[in-house]
Amino acid sequence: MRFCIDHSVHGGLTRALLECGADLRSARELGAEAPDSAILDFATADDRVLIAQDTDFGALVFNDRRACVGVVLIRFNIRSDQHAAETANRIKALPNGGRGAFVTMDLAGERSRSLAR
Repeated sequence: MRFCIDHSVHGGLTRALLECGADLRSARELGAEAPDSAILDFATADDRVLIAQDTDFGALVFNDRRACVGVVLIRFNIRSDQHAAETANRIKALPNGGRGAFVTMDLAGERSRSLAR
């Protein structure tokens, strides 16, 4: 599993994904002021699914038709390390780790939209 974590994501999720054996890079490598388009390009260039809580990535992917490997959009607040671990397990269980899809994850479940054009 190869992921890029947006700086909007709870740090506990990063730790939990690492404990699951995920290969992670952080958007923080680009600096705090990096625009969302640069973060999406960074993840795509390194063949990684982007994990974010920022809804602007949906506009980039669907309105602007930006290329990406996949996006997992988390639509809830991660409240504890245990909740982060549960979320990491949900991400790990996604088909292909979210590759080729825009996955919106909320407390009730996941919705997935193919990125095939």
